[in-house]
Amino acid sequence: MEKIAVIGFGCAGFRAVQAIRKAGCDAVIDVYSDTDIPPYNPMLTTYYVKGAIPYEALFPFGSLEKIIREMDIHFHAEKPVTDLDPAGKILRFADGSQERYDKILTSTGASAVMPPLPGIDLPGVFKMRTAQDAVQLKGMLEKGEIKSALVIGASWVGIKVVEDMVAYGVPCTLVDGAKWMFYVAAFEETAKRAQADLEAKGVQVACEQMLSHIEREENGQLTAVMQNGRRFTAATIATDCRTTGP
Repeated sequence: MEKIAVIGFGCAGFRAVQAIRKAGCDAVIDVYSDTDIPPYNPMLTTYYVKGAIPYEALFPFGSLEKIIREMDIHFHAEKPVTDLDPAGKILRFADGSQERYDKILTSTGASAVMPPLPGIDLPGVFKMRTAQDAVQLKGMLEKGEIKSALVIGASWVGIKVVEDMVAYGVPCTLVDGAKWMFYVAAFEETAKRAQADLEAKGVQVACEQMLSHIEREENGQLTAVMQNGRRFTAATIATDCRTTGP
């Protein structure tokens, strides 16, 4: 029987497997993922943090058990793929084993990249990308562990993180390296209106601020130091992973 491997099981991987089955293919399908949760919509993570939707709403295709059963797949959550031999159609795994397939589909998607800047990996600096990130942030907010926040990156993700902070009553500052918010998506006058609305809600906004590095103060606070020397201090720093420029 034909064997197919799918590396990565986000929405793209799910739709690929769905299409394979709809085409009438009864091949053995092995799915390799770096997480044990079902495919989810990353754009909904901040809505979950705010409490606008329940955790289950992140997963539009249902539970992992349901997907495995209905699509008849073999799901591997703890078997990292470390190498792919395209010519031989062979996957190699972290445990030293390997497997040959008739077809291999790579659907690993994108990963949030933290820029290699000093201090970017300090405790209290986190990115907002995955469902796990959202669970961590929501837990911290509900426990009152975030006393003040600096959000670096005035993109759609950044603005939603700011909204989460405002909803929990956390003093928040938003900074970005571009000339105005949503630089590649909005006209300047539209961005200025959005900025004025944020400032009316108590959010400080500073554009044209390029991150240089992050320092930890003696009192435990974090300070983001900009290339122009300006300093922004908060208990927690969140980045949408686009911190070095527009």
